[in-house]
Amino acid sequence: MKRLFRRLSVRIALLIVVVGPTLFIGALIITAFYVRSGRTHFPLVFLELPTLAILIPLILGILAARLVSEPLRNLAAVIASLRQNNYQAKLGSSDVQEFDAVIAEVNELGTRLAHEEKLRRDLISDTSHELNTPVTALYAQLKGVKDGVLRMDQDRVQLLYEQAERLSDLVQGLGDYASIRSSAIRPHLEPVDLAKLARRLSRHYADELKTANLTLDLNLTSQPLQADPKLLERLLGNLISNAIRYSQGTQITLTYDGSMLSVQDNGRGIPEESLPDLFERFYRVDESRSRATGGLGLGLAIAKEITEAHGWSISAENIRPGATFIIELPIPH
Repeated sequence: MKRLFRRLSVRIALLIVVVGPTLFIGALIITAFYVRSGRTHFPLVFLELPTLAILIPLILGILAARLVSEPLRNLAAVIASLRQNNYQAKLGSSDVQEFDAVIAEVNELGTRLAHEEKLRRDLISDTSHELNTPVTALYAQLKGVKDGVLRMDQDRVQLLYEQAERLSDLVQGLGDYASIRSSAIRPHLEPVDLAKLARRLSRHYADELKTANLTLDLNLTSQPLQADPKLLERLLGNLISNAIRYSQGTQITLTYDGSMLSVQDNGRGIPEESLPDLFERFYRVDESRSRATGGLGLGLAIAKEITEAHGWSISAENIRPGATFIIELPIPH
């Protein structure tokens, strides 16, 4: 914005500075010419030129002020609308290059704020729904036991444990999100034996992999990876868990070649229209499927935050069959 005003101010100042003195100097030259020629009659225009030299820059200044003030008024009106949470207000072109650059940024900001507001509303709705399910189940079961209608046998304990575990996962996810929003992620880098970490993840997800009829294959170089061990385990765990829940494939492959990490599956892939929003907080590709499997759509958003905290980048693409999540690592010097 400061650059915009500086450039416009320079243009207006040059316009006023050049036009006024030019007319005034022109009047002096013509007057001197008549004096040297010995003429005694001066056309009235010579008396008018100095006046015009003053009036024309004044008029140009007024016109220039109007040229600047109208887009600024429109800009101020849209900003006021954004403050009132009206994210539909948009600015039209002003036919001034500098203003149009700012207008494009303001319109983009409005679109982004509208998207964030939708995510916020979805968060409230989804959080209420996701928390309500285990809480309701726990309450109903415990009330039944308290009233003597249900027996506290081993099956009942297992059911209560599963609901409490689901509730714990949801609260943990919200806690991770709050940590990310407060920029609390600070990686403590050290050499990580990725093969050892991957074997630990294989054991951790063994039951889920078996239930989903999936295998986890490892294709890892022996080169250590400089990373925060706990954050790296969370990152890869989120990607593997995501593939287990949604890929509907038969194989997950974790690959590391020294410059790239990837988690690849041979499942049904990701809808192309979902790829740009895949790492957004609370974004879920399939609402009904996500509700059935639980979660708030935070796993991939957290994976992105962990990746960027390390100075890496993450992306997703379809490979037919399946999808792959690629983590680009900086090449060590």
